[in-house]
Amino acid sequence: MVPVNEDLQTSAPRRDGGAGHVAESAAGRLSEDRGARQGEDMPQHGHVVAEARAAGFWRRALRHPGFVVGALLVLALVLMAGVSAFWTPYGPEDLDMEAVLEPSSAAHWLGTDAFGRDVASLLLLGAQASLLAGVIAVGIGLGAGLLLGLLAAARPGHVQGLIMRTADFMLAFPAILTAIMLTAVFGAGLGNAIVAVGIYNIPSFVRITRAAAAGVWSREYAMAARACGLGPWQITWRHVLPNILPLLLVQA
Repeated sequence: MVPVNEDLQTSAPRRDGGAGHVAESAAGRLSEDRGARQGEDMPQHGHVVAEARAAGFWRRALRHPGFVVGALLVLALVLMAGVSAFWTPYGPEDLDMEAVLEPSSAAHWLGTDAFGRDVASLLLLGAQASLLAGVIAVGIGLGAGLLLGLLAAARPGHVQGLIMRTADFMLAFPAILTAIMLTAVFGAGLGNAIVAVGIYNIPSFVRITRAAAAGVWSREYAMAARACGLGPWQITWRHVLPNILPLLLVQA
């Protein structure tokens, strides 16, 4: 028999073991490098996803003619209101009795009315007043209605009953009767009319907010947040409000 060198027998496993250790370490470094690259790519990936969602929203919106027409009309109204804040061809009280009911001309782009006032100037000033009145009135109704509706949803019981019964009482009156009563209380004028319209809008926003918030409060994540020890207002601002805000903006 040919004698076998014991050194050869023992060195082979050592070489195999060393090769295996080197392979494992190389695989570990490769996985770490991949993880690092993936970690670096995650923010970029999230940014790309957000941009894709925004682009998809605008593509879907532009397919609807109603959205396009409405957006153009609102944009035109905003531009007219912005221009009228700095410049109008004539003042609202500039009368020209010699140019009554004239057609369009170089001096009066859209003609004049029965008192000789420039119609284009009146339209610009009217757009400013309409936009200002709408934004303030809706802001009053949305702000107060949102707070009261969230309070009613977060505090079921006597607080919710008091808020909702008051809203029902206000909605029981016709709009014209409510406007007359509020005008009698606050007096005549554009500012008082805006406040009156804003107050009349509060009950509608209260009912919508309370119903939407109550639906969110019954979800599992809201119950889990309550079980974790979060207070009613913490749950309201973190979970309820972000979920109902799109609905309120559409209503506004």
